[in-house]
Amino acid sequence: MSRLRTVIGDVYHGVKLGLKLSQKHILDSYLKVPFGILVILGILYGVNEVIILTTINFPSSVACMLLLYIFLISSQKILGDRKTKKIVKFIEIPGGFSLRWINIFFTPAFITLPLSSWISAKEALTIAAVFLFGYFTATVIIAYFTIGLQKILKTTRRSNVERAEELHLMEDDEDDHKESERQLNPSNANSTAILGSSTSPPPNDDRNSSNNSSIRGSIDSINSLNSIEMVDRMKSPLNANPELIVQDIPRGDENSIEEQYRKSLNLSKQASRLSHITTNNNNNNVSDDVDSDEVIKVELQTNKDKHTLEFPSLPSPVAQLKRPNNPGILASFKNRKLFCQRSILEQSNILETDKKLIIAQFLNKNFDFFILGILFIVSLPIYFIKNYPMFLHLSIAVATFIFMLQVPPPKFKKFLHPVLCSVGLSWFWFYIFSLIKNENFLDTLKLYKTSRNYLKLFNHKENNQWPGAGDVFSTLMDVSIVSLSIPMYTYRNDLKRHFWALLPPIFLMSFGCFFIYPPLCYKLGISSERSLGFAGRSITLALGTPFVQALDGSVPLMAVCTVVSGIVGALTGQFIFGKKVLRIREDDYVTRGITLGINCGAIATAQLLTIDPRAAAMSSLTFVLFGTMMVIMASITPLAKLVQNWVELKTS
Repeated sequence: MSRLRTVIGDVYHGVKLGLKLSQKHILDSYLKVPFGILVILGILYGVNEVIILTTINFPSSVACMLLLYIFLISSQKILGDRKTKKIVKFIEIPGGFSLRWINIFFTPAFITLPLSSWISAKEALTIAAVFLFGYFTATVIIAYFTIGLQKILKTTRRSNVERAEELHLMEDDEDDHKESERQLNPSNANSTAILGSSTSPPPNDDRNSSNNSSIRGSIDSINSLNSIEMVDRMKSPLNANPELIVQDIPRGDENSIEEQYRKSLNLSKQASRLSHITTNNNNNNVSDDVDSDEVIKVELQTNKDKHTLEFPSLPSPVAQLKRPNNPGILASFKNRKLFCQRSILEQSNILETDKKLIIAQFLNKNFDFFILGILFIVSLPIYFIKNYPMFLHLSIAVATFIFMLQVPPPKFKKFLHPVLCSVGLSWFWFYIFSLIKNENFLDTLKLYKTSRNYLKLFNHKENNQWPGAGDVFSTLMDVSIVSLSIPMYTYRNDLKRHFWALLPPIFLMSFGCFFIYPPLCYKLGISSERSLGFAGRSITLALGTPFVQALDGSVPLMAVCTVVSGIVGALTGQFIFGKKVLRIREDDYVTRGITLGINCGAIATAQLLTIDPRAAAMSSLTFVLFGTMMVIMASITPLAKLVQNWVELKTS
């Protein structure tokens, strides 16, 4: 009995400690993110109501993305960079989440595919042939057309960086750290560019000798400081009082401590360099071995007295680990951890048993999976008793998507795209539960997406069914579309520089898709509705849906072609652009971004966010302008009637 009480006590205190460690993660992911998403959805709903009052059929998500981009540009001009960065930080709370999960928001187009009308094998093969021919032909034409256009405009096609891991996008908002860095080494104050800044190599001896004059100039300002103030300014916060810092570490906070620790290392290196010069001028010996793994002791001579400072030595160089599946917009080129959360807990003075710590760390590490499991358990009685499958479908879709992200080996992940594979797994589990409930599988899929998203949630006259899991994903996809304005703003200088290189490829592709695809498909034996739906092959779903609806085309075919185009672009884009096919430079982010943006839409853009954010910014603006152009053309009644007559569409 006493052992049972001990186990229960360990579990209780372990869970309590785990929740304490996860409190920052809970605050950020389960309070701030949902609140930010609700704010964006409220704005989208209001903008959509205004658009309804007009005669234009334009998606509110794309309109808000363009408006947000214009707002950020105007804010940067009026309020300045510092205040605009604060605004961007608030937008990134829901925006970063939606961009990290943007791929899963495309799955409803595939899951509801069995609900589409029957299609013959001949027509299916014809559609596949037209798709492949059109995709690769458009890729080659747009890529080389963009290269030739930039040569004519004499704009550079090269990027200052080649990989997302080389980008130093983590902006330093610590003004005190910036100020001390300027005092210690003013020659490097303006060494980082706003866009595409990369890490400069470690300074060599020549550069050190060339910067000695600026460093000696900083010594005079340091000598004028009080010794105690100087010690407090230079000493790392972790070294100052580590016990107070590590005793209460919420989940996710180790990254901020990691960043803080790296700052202390930079200051330590600069302080040791300054002290070396100072003591050499006074003929004193200084221990400045930065390659050792031990603590560095630095004797710092001031005008009044001498003080000995202790700094941690710099770590030995290690191989850079690539993170191709790293989600989110912001990436740091220094991904290696100097310490882990487990070591922090072990070094702290928390008087807990090993079992409690193990339980706490396990809960902290797998907190999201516990929430997903609780959602699945709660959804079972709701599904079987109340006949409402949204929560069950949502938990299954998310679980299968995460499974395909984490379980397959790295060498197979390139081919096992999580969108396609998670759809197959979702079908399997939906079918299992439909058998258990003795329900038709197609009826289950009809409840997966009832087309009652946030825009129609309060309209009971048009649709009296409750929303499904697919409606939740389509709602969050609109938030992702709005959030694409963040990388567009981050690389605004590149977009401004290459804006005129964007327009001709967009006009060329718009003409081809609108006036060539429908009659070509119809002449090859594809039905009128599907021929019109094929015109939206490369338009992102948010813009392709109103485009095809304006032409009275097949929305399911457009959705499938759009998603497949994005997946094919994500899987084969780097190979096609490589040395064996098109031979486009790896640092030519302009050509890659424009080509994938026009031809592959938002899915390829999401993949570009993890490997080349500058190309992703170009791709974002490209597919938005391209989709906007197509929607405008479809909204012009004479043009729409002309294309419908070409395919002999019978309209009522």
